[in-house]
Amino acid sequence: MSPLTAPPPTVSPPAAHSPTLTAHPRPVTDAGQRLCAVVDGLAGRLADQAAENDRAGRFAAPSVRRLEEAGLLAACVPVADGGAGLDSVHDLGVVTARLAEADASVATAVFMHLALSMHFARTAAAAPARDTPQRRWTRAIGERRMIVCSTVTEPGTSAWLPATVAVPEGGGWTVTGRKAMASLSPVATHFYTRLRAETPDGPMIGSVLIPGDLKGVEVHDSWDGHGLRGSGSGTVAFDRVRLPWEAVGFRGRWGERPGTGALGGKVRVAAPLLGVPLGIAEAAHRTALAALSGDGQGSSGAGDGTPGRRRTGAAGATAALAELETALVSARGVLRCLLLDVDAHDADAHGPDLMRACIAAGTVVERAALHAVDLAMQLCGGGSYRAGHLLGRLARDVRATMFMRPHAPAEEWADVLADLALADAPPTASHVAPPVAVPAAAPEGTP
Repeated sequence: MSPLTAPPPTVSPPAAHSPTLTAHPRPVTDAGQRLCAVVDGLAGRLADQAAENDRAGRFAAPSVRRLEEAGLLAACVPVADGGAGLDSVHDLGVVTARLAEADASVATAVFMHLALSMHFARTAAAAPARDTPQRRWTRAIGERRMIVCSTVTEPGTSAWLPATVAVPEGGGWTVTGRKAMASLSPVATHFYTRLRAETPDGPMIGSVLIPGDLKGVEVHDSWDGHGLRGSGSGTVAFDRVRLPWEAVGFRGRWGERPGTGALGGKVRVAAPLLGVPLGIAEAAHRTALAALSGDGQGSSGAGDGTPGRRRTGAAGATAALAELETALVSARGVLRCLLLDVDAHDADAHGPDLMRACIAAGTVVERAALHAVDLAMQLCGGGSYRAGHLLGRLARDVRATMFMRPHAPAEEWADVLADLALADAPPTASHVAPPVAVPAAAPEGTP
């Protein structure tokens, strides 16, 4: 019996007053509990492999295969179709954080597949027809026949201005273009892509799932990033790939920025992805505590048993540890609130409000994670700056998270957040209290 379809492990229900900010984020569903148990059972092997992949700069293929064998890649597929039935955005974020604590590269790569599979499952469940493309894709993922890579990003352009083009030809489409930052691409069987579809009514934004075994699909395992070195975020090229006419779905006019109706879908992806920086912060926190306890993860930096320094009595170390605790608690609390809000509300109906919260919360979590890693390095000493030290890798990995938020470019996300805030601001005239009349000072000596 698969560990994901087996009954969940016995979990003692937390007391009503049990704290949630001073402990690891906990899943709220049975499916989330089972998935976290699987990740926790593999965490040691994932972490060991992460160090090797980082040194070699290679894709974490063995770790991804191990997760696939454990059934985690089918996490968001309904149980009836062979998956774990995970449908909680909150728990997807918690699972992602647990993965990132062991290996942020694997967490990032696998998340792209999980987010798309959750989208497919929800779309299939909402469709009146029993046989839709999304339903077929969901079944294929549950049967371990499909691993999906998101190939949306293109260098130098925006999501609503893709240069990849689909041209009508021979009763179908011919697709040509190149995508970047395609995490998980070395093992993907299919590629979810946005493109410019040339139609008689003008260019349209199209979306399509392209099988990787078609002629003209070229995967380049060329990722050589500063961080997340095991994520397989290379390039994917489409060289005159032929597709049937019905394969391309239209999402609006090419060149027109999506309206607020599209924000809900973005939030459901962007919010749980924040589990990556949280997981990095958790790993940094754990490493700092180990260093301060003197178990060999401190100033030696190698984790080879060389005693670390016990500095818990030093005022500077005490202050840094307290600040690290504060950073971690803020990241946990803000992300938990955001994820529960996304689960509790119709993201499509409340898209602007949730996106506003998502961008702001994401900024808090990312900054807290960056600060947590920095503080952990200070607490561990100069050894943490050595090649091969866990914190050295986390310092590089955490920097990558700023590029993964919605509206990621620095010149865009702040504008979007400010615009959403101003759109919700009350009119000034009707809500400003009238000025209070201040009586003139009485002449000196007046009773």
